[in-house]
Amino acid sequence: MDCEGSRTGASSKRARARQMTEREWTRSFNERASWSDLGSSLWRRCWRRFRTGLVIIIVIVIVVVVFVIGSVCSFTAMAIAVVILLLLWRRRRQRLLLLIFGLLPTMIDQTGEQGRVTCCR
Repeated sequence: MDCEGSRTGASSKRARARQMTEREWTRSFNERASWSDLGSSLWRRCWRRFRTGLVIIIVIVIVVVVFVIGSVCSFTAMAIAVVILLLLWRRRRQRLLLLIFGLLPTMIDQTGEQGRVTCCR
């Protein structure tokens, strides 16, 4: 009777250990290879690449527009470029503010004495 009890105790311990390993394996599998996680990480990676490409395209378009408008009125072109850059890169405001204050004297020189735009027709 004592032997039987120890045998059932040992087999139940083994069964519990097997159950725990299966549970741990399932948990680790779910943590590693969940289809929703895999899809979301793939989506995040693709979105990051798309967003980077989109920002590059927007910057190229801005540069072209600034040069086209710059031939008509350079002050307006500078103002548009600065506003769009502020909208695009909100995190880098300090650098852009330094850039704005660095460009401000040249913009004032192009606008005339009282700050009126003289280059636009």
